Amino acid sequence: MIGGRRTSVRLEREIWLALDEICLREKATLHRLCGAIDAQRGPSGRSSAMRVLAIGYFREAATDIGHQQAGHGPLPAADSHLRAPDPGRPRSFLAAIQADLARHAKHRPSKG
Repeated sequence: MIGGRRTSVRLEREIWLALDEICLREKATLHRLCGAIDAQRGPSGRSSAMRVLAIGYFREAATDIGHQQAGHGPLPAADSHLRAPDPGRPRSFLAAIQADLARHAKHRPSKG
């Protein structure tokens, strides 16, 4: 169920695997991730929004800053087109999802 409605989504196996990995990294359930995507997707279709999130998440990790934070080592200087996004630009779909997940994580009861 997403947004209180029973739904089904068809995605490629690789996209499901990417979403599972995002959930592990963000310490979120797939249900929570899908709910956040649904809340932020606007007029685009649910499947498309899920694909966009998966691609955007890993593209952002491929920036110089994301690459360094992941501990992958230095990128060649020729890859300057992979710089981190300008912090002054409007918040992206990906940033909105990550903010939603972070807000939820703060309010999640601790296990223990």
